[in-house]
Amino acid sequence: MTFRLKQVSDEERCTLRLIGTVRPEDLEAITDELRMCGPGAALNLEKVTVIGVEVIRFLGERERQGATLLRCPSYVREWISRERDQDE
Repeated sequence: MTFRLKQVSDEERCTLRLIGTVRPEDLEAITDELRMCGPGAALNLEKVTVIGVEVIRFLGERERQGATLLRCPSYVREWISRERDQDE
């Protein structure tokens, strides 16, 4: 499955739905969309199927910068935690 990015906004915040396989070359598009959403943006990871280490590090950094990770699969959450632990 190819990667798709879908923006959903309501009165409270802007949410970006990541769908499919996220590759390092997709990170620039995600960054651009997050920038347009502004502070307090959320990333919905419910439909993400395969992620590489660069993407995991990217998601961890976005979370440290204030983005919320919604419906984050447990393997993604664990991987982010492991990468964070290695950095400390």
